[in-house]
Amino acid sequence: MLSRHGTRLPSAKDMNKMKALIDIRDQIIDNYEKRRSKPDQGALCDADYNGIKNWRWNVNLTGEYDNFLTAQGWNDLKFLAKHYQRSLPNVLPNIYTPDKYKFSHTNVQRTEASYKAFVEGLFGENAYQHVTLSQDNDDSFLKPYDHCPDYDKNSDAISEPSSEQSKFMASNTFQNMLSQVSQRLGFKFQLTADQMELIWDICRYEQAWALDKVSAWCAAFTKSHVDVLEYKEDLKYYYKNGYGSALNSKLPCALVQDMMRNLESDSQPQAVAYFAHDSAVQLFMTALGANKDRDSLRADNFLQNDRRIWRSSDIAPFGANLVAIKYDCPESTERKKIMFFLNEKPVILDWCRVGLCDWKDVQQMYQEYTSADCSRTFCGKASANTIKSFGILTLLLTAILRFFH
Repeated sequence: MLSRHGTRLPSAKDMNKMKALIDIRDQIIDNYEKRRSKPDQGALCDADYNGIKNWRWNVNLTGEYDNFLTAQGWNDLKFLAKHYQRSLPNVLPNIYTPDKYKFSHTNVQRTEASYKAFVEGLFGENAYQHVTLSQDNDDSFLKPYDHCPDYDKNSDAISEPSSEQSKFMASNTFQNMLSQVSQRLGFKFQLTADQMELIWDICRYEQAWALDKVSAWCAAFTKSHVDVLEYKEDLKYYYKNGYGSALNSKLPCALVQDMMRNLESDSQPQAVAYFAHDSAVQLFMTALGANKDRDSLRADNFLQNDRRIWRSSDIAPFGANLVAIKYDCPESTERKKIMFFLNEKPVILDWCRVGLCDWKDVQQMYQEYTSADCSRTFCGKASANTIKSFGILTLLLTAILRFFH
């Protein structure tokens, strides 16, 4: 299982930016009560307006807790472990033995805490105190994109005026969304894209932090507004981690290679779980060839892509998990089968039968990875960037669950 960490707090930098929401809230109050600029149509209902009016910034959110896992994030991973254990009790026994399990995480608080929560879900309270981590807990493998200058260049280019995301933000579709939301909140002028991003971010964060409550700020948007904001974000990640750049399928080379080694082997461990970040999940999905649309995502085809399958909110939300399971099917011509799951739903690959893939087809599809020298080619060019070689069982960002029945 390749898992993204659970729900987290914003970065210290983003926390400081979000304090500007206090001023935006006060302006909305003035718009509705003093300036009398509440719109005649599309205004906030009384309950939604009062929600924003009574909203308060949480003073406990300080830079000291930069990107920390939240209580909800802990539960995300704890209950994910319990769910998989109920589904696969023979693969995930509730008694820990080092030969059956392998765990690793990147070297930040949110992934370490996610690992601990997952282990606690499997084995009981504070079980992580007695679990052995992989000796090769190495960020140079778990985050290969941090060691690729070309990846950084591609990421930086997304904010350039010529990028598809920037062109979409300059389009009538996006600008109309800005205007409509601004009017809904009572502004006679158009809020900036940065201000809109703050409202959108706090809406999503607060919704993720407390699943049983609705963030007051989400009332700023209708469904059509959300569709536009999601497409803007999908454009970013399509080119940063998805099919918008040929480099992206190469970056997880070692991850795919190690997954294939583990799937081929019948030896222990039988469950391998690594905890990382959204980029890792998206890059790995790109390497698998999953969630690939027929047409690329561009600024000019928003309406045509309303049924796209590359959606960052579906692929890599907080607590996202990508799992590969090996099956032994003795009554089938091809006994060994592989099935991939993303967030507990089968990954549909057009060369597999309802998600169930013959091992020989898996070998053929990912042969370019198994035969590659990943340390030399992962960044797109041979000898351009090298990272240290990795051992057989140290390179998997995914937790591969072997399941025989």
